[in-house]
Order: sequence, then structure tokens, then C-alpha cells
Amino acid sequence: MPDSMPPHPTKTGEPAAVTSRATSLRRKRESLCALIEQAMISGINFLFTVLLLKFAPLETLGVFQMGRFLMLLLAGMQNSLISFPYTIAFRQIRQDTNQSSGSYAASQLGLAAMFCGVSMLLITASLIYPWDKSVFWMLTALLFATPMFLVREFSRRHEFAHLRTESAMWLSVVAAALQVGGLLALHWTGGINAASALMVLALAYAFTNGIWFVLRRKEFRAPTTRGAASSTDAEHYSVLTTMKKNWQIGRWIFSSQSLSDLLLTAIHWLITLGVDKTAGGAFAACFQVASLLNPLVMGLTNMLPPRFAKIAAEENRQQLYREAVSSARSMLWILVVVGAILCVASPWLLGMLADQPVPNAALVMFLLVLMMVFQAVGIPPFHGLNAMSLPQKTVAAQGIGLVVGVAMFLLVGNLWGAAGAAVALLIGRVLVSGITFWEFKRTSIHTE
Repeated sequence: MPDSMPPHPTKTGEPAAVTSRATSLRRKRESLCALIEQAMISGINFLFTVLLLKFAPLETLGVFQMGRFLMLLLAGMQNSLISFPYTIAFRQIRQDTNQSSGSYAASQLGLAAMFCGVSMLLITASLIYPWDKSVFWMLTALLFATPMFLVREFSRRHEFAHLRTESAMWLSVVAAALQVGGLLALHWTGGINAASALMVLALAYAFTNGIWFVLRRKEFRAPTTRGAASSTDAEHYSVLTTMKKNWQIGRWIFSSQSLSDLLLTAIHWLITLGVDKTAGGAFAACFQVASLLNPLVMGLTNMLPPRFAKIAAEENRQQLYREAVSSARSMLWILVVVGAILCVASPWLLGMLADQPVPNAALVMFLLVLMMVFQAVGIPPFHGLNAMSLPQKTVAAQGIGLVVGVAMFLLVGNLWGAAGAAVALLIGRVLVSGITFWEFKRTSIHTE
């Protein structure tokens, strides 16, 4: 009998060790491309803000970010209701994946059309309410920018669902180049304002969406009953059935994500319209600098959902809790160190990038970086509850954070300006992360 057995071959005929090594290399490449792609998106958002600070007054940035935050809020809703359910369903489909993908795409277009209707209502409200003209034109630009942004976000999530992170990265390169080039063109022509900046985003996203559709058009088939093997199959592909499935899976995640995004959106709109646009611009500038932590946060958390889902399915909740705590602890130390460096560099960074001073920049930056640290620590328990099919347990935490955060801003916003907005956001995020972690621990430890 030999002293050692040869590696057990896989179905492909290759030794298991070779297959495992190839799988590990592929996953590392996918993770690296995903991290680069996220860093590029955050970087281009930061650069866009820098250019606006250079070429336009703080008021322009404040109004532009009102529209930007609203688009992010709508994208969060779309991801919860369509992209996240699709990511799950794609791995479970055993029939016509192209027709099923077409059904999800049709749902996305319907949602984008609904958001256009919301934009029309806001435009009408701006005509009735005596807002500044810049707000009116910003809302008009949103009517075109919002659907393009939503389709762009859907295409990005579609690539990630199929683990094509490299193609997602290159599409983001195209969009980034068009955004920067468009804003520079606006500066040279002297037509830069909040509305025109949003239109630059709309055109960049439209061009990138066209490239993506040409590349992936064969992956989508219009949902139809023609050729279905049975009435059950026909119903399976219908848009209505897809929307019902999306709602069953994503309604709680949708509610939780919407409340989370709404806190940031509400505070920025309140400080811009309720205090003054300069304070809103100062808050937006500091928030963009603090958002430099986002690529690191996303890079550390992108792999948590599949990893936690695997643990929840194959092991137990106690092991899931230990894994989540370990992830949160690692994130805490990394973000504290990087966040401290960012806080030290932020006054110099804002002073170098902006031609005008940002009031209370050091204090606002410290509060916003601290907020992002607490928010990141709450991500592992959030994904842990989702992996246990208990996303409804995160909704109450987000609701409490929203109510307390807005109430805090109403108390201190007029007195402290941008610093008051940062304090309100910090308190809201601390409550959300604390309550989510408590609920996750209670469910994991005391429930089999």
C-alpha cells in the first residue's frame, strides 16, 4: 500500500488541489476587480465634487447634492426590490434564464418610469412653492438623470450577480471618463451649475448603458407566454409574478435600506433648504471627503453576504454570530486607523481643493468619519440577519435612527449648521448599529 494517496480527481479530471487553487485565484481576481470598481466609483464622485468646488460656489454643490442624494435614495430602493432578489433568484433558476432576466429588466424599467413620475410631482411642487430657480432646474434635470442612473445601477448589479466584476470595472471606467470630460467641457463653456452637472451624469450614464446593452442584449428575452411548456412556466416568466417574488424577498430589505438612505437625504435637504445653501454645501463637501472611506468599507463587506449565507446554510447561528463579530472587530480597527489619518489630512485636503473656506471643517470631518465607523460596524450584523432570512428585524432599528436623527437636527441644526447636521447623522447611525447588533446577538445566541 503506498504511503500517500494521489490527490482525488474532480469531475474535470484535474486533482482537487489544482481545482481549489484555480477557484481561489478566480475569487481573488473577482474580489480585486470589485474593490477597484468600487474605489473608482467613490473616487469619481469625490473628483466630481472637487471640480464643482473649484469651478462653482458652495451653493451649487449644495443644490447638486440634493439631487445626487435623491438619486442614491432611489437606487437603494431599486437594489432592494429588484437587484438583490435577482442575485438570489439567478442561482436558483433552472429554466429559461434569459426570459427570467428579461422579466427582471422589465420590472426595473417600470420602476424607473414610476420614479420619473415622482420627479414630475417634485417639479410641479417647485412651481407652487417659492423655491430658488436653481432647485427647479435641478429637479428638471433629475427627470432625465434619474432613469439613466437607475439603469446604470441595474447593469452594474447585473454584472456582479453573474460574477463578471472585470466587465463591471471597465464599464465604470467609461462612465468615469465621460463624467470628468463633461464637467470640464461645462467649465470651459462657462455653463456649470447644479442642473447642467446632473445632465452630464445623465449623458455619461446613457452612453455607458448603451454599451452594456449591446454587450448583454442576448441575455434578455422579453417575458412572454409563447413557447411555454405549460401555464405554470408561462406564469413563472410573467412580469407580475417576478414583481411579486421581488416584493416577498426584498420588501424588508427595501424598507431598511430606504430608511437608512432617507436619514442622509432628509438631513441634507433640511440643512440646505431650512438653514442655508452654504451650510448645505459645507456639509456636502465634508461628507464627500469622509466618503473616501467607502471603497475600504465596501471592499471589506462585499464578500460578507455570500460567506454568511453559506455559514447559515451549512453550520449554525452561533458560528454565524462569531464570524460577524470577528468581521466587525477587524473593520473597527482598520477604519479607526484610516479614519484618524483622514481626519488629520482633511483640513489641508479641503483647503487645497476648495478655493473658498469650509466652515468648521475639522469638527464636521471628525463627526462624519466617526459616523462612518459606527455605520460600518453595523454592516456585519445586518448581513447576518439577512442570511438568517430575518431582514425584518433591521427595519425597527433604521426607523428609530431616522426619527431620532431628524429630531436631533431640528434641535441643533439652526444653531450649529453643518456640525449640527453631522451630530444628528452620527447619533442616528450609532443607534441603528447598536440596535441591529443587539438584535442579531439575541437571535443568534438564544435561538436555535
